[in-house]
Amino acid sequence: MEPLQAEVVKLTGEKVLLADFQGVTRQRLHTLPADSLQELLRKDELELIYLHLQSLKNFNSVRDRFLEEM
Repeated sequence: MEPLQAEVVKLTGEKVLLADFQGVTRQRLHTLPADSLQELLRKDELELIYLHLQSLKNFNSVRDRFLEEM
């Protein structure tokens, strides 16, 4: 896990920074050594990491709903 942040630009042009949350990046996951990946797999944590990464793909739709409410 590492600190992540995202910036959302409202329809008015105002920028909103979403910070102070933790996440996994695909780039960092790809740099893990094979033994670390095997350990994550053995502990069933690799599946959770991929579920987390999949949920991050929903960020744009969540952002769009947020902007509609503003």
